[in-house]
Amino acid sequence: MAKAELFKNPLFRFVLNKGLGAFPVKRGTSDLTAIKIALNHLKKGHAIGIFPEGTRSKTGQLQKAEPGVSLLSVKGKAPVLPVGIKSNYKLFSKVTIKIGKPIYFEEYQNMHLTSQDMANIGEKIMLEISKLI
Repeated sequence: MAKAELFKNPLFRFVLNKGLGAFPVKRGTSDLTAIKIALNHLKKGHAIGIFPEGTRSKTGQLQKAEPGVSLLSVKGKAPVLPVGIKSNYKLFSKVTIKIGKPIYFEEYQNMHLTSQDMANIGEKIMLEISKLI
């Protein structure tokens, strides 16, 4: 998943689509098209890379996870692999990446997810990411 703004440039769109297999997501909205595409990938056994907060944190402070990550994990029956990325986001600067252990949310399978359920799942994900940073 990549923010829709990145797909405006035709060359970049080609690289994202064909080279990386990325698809656009409209941030700040409930982008049902992006959710459906992501669920389709998950059901095929593919991995989806997303920032749970909806963006990267330029300050290094973790924010709340957006509900989409919880929804995709549960409805896609896919574990979440937490990844901690530490960088100052300047060109050629050091980037530290730490990968955690998969988190499974099977207890939420086959039930209607409430907003509180999604918030709880998001908190667990962000807690595991915080341990990696």
